[in-house]
Amino acid sequence: MFTNIAMVSQAGPELLEIRKLLRNPVLYTVREFLSLDDVNQGLLNYPFDVLLMRLGRFETAHVNLVLKVRQRFPNVALVTLSPEVRPEARYHLKDVSRHKLLLEPLEMFDLPQVIEKLVNGASSPTRLHPRVQRDGECELVDMEKGEKIPARFLDFAQLGAKLSVQPRTPLRKNTLYQLHYPSTTEPGRIQKIASKVVWAQVSSGMVGTIMKGPQQTLGLRFIAAV
Repeated sequence: MFTNIAMVSQAGPELLEIRKLLRNPVLYTVREFLSLDDVNQGLLNYPFDVLLMRLGRFETAHVNLVLKVRQRFPNVALVTLSPEVRPEARYHLKDVSRHKLLLEPLEMFDLPQVIEKLVNGASSPTRLHPRVQRDGECELVDMEKGEKIPARFLDFAQLGAKLSVQPRTPLRKNTLYQLHYPSTTEPGRIQKIASKVVWAQVSSGMVGTIMKGPQQTLGLRFIAAV
């Protein structure tokens, strides 16, 4: 079943990246518009499931724009992308239903997964704290079994992180681990955070899984410092 996407965006390199992410004729049909007025005029010929809006800067004034769009299109999923987001604007979006705010470029590559969740009616609330780019080694520790699982940061935020792992057996959603990683401010200190796996997906193909074992991308939610 196709997901029909209406995208409102000006030209630019970011638009090219989004086109690449959505270039899947089995999953998506995409129509591009230069403005929301164009979307209104094109509704009769192109009913859509997702409205994707790109803004150069997302400020408090744009919250009303999102609310008006939600009122005008109550049954579609909404996704907003912007390279710069004011913190207070991010906070005021927290209660908008079926809407997701993504920060370019760090969160842009989450777009296919976000679209799938919103179209299927799953909750995908806007995070209140932006991600920061972070790279480096870390490990997940199963405190019951004593097992240590090497991992690598893909990004980091105040309330959670995204990791790449290659465990002996796939890790499951809702399981608990301690995340251990070197402090960036105190050399020699290991930070420890109790964490919950909130989503997990296989990120290696069949051949890679057979040759090296399952590689996964995990979303963690931080519970408490240890």
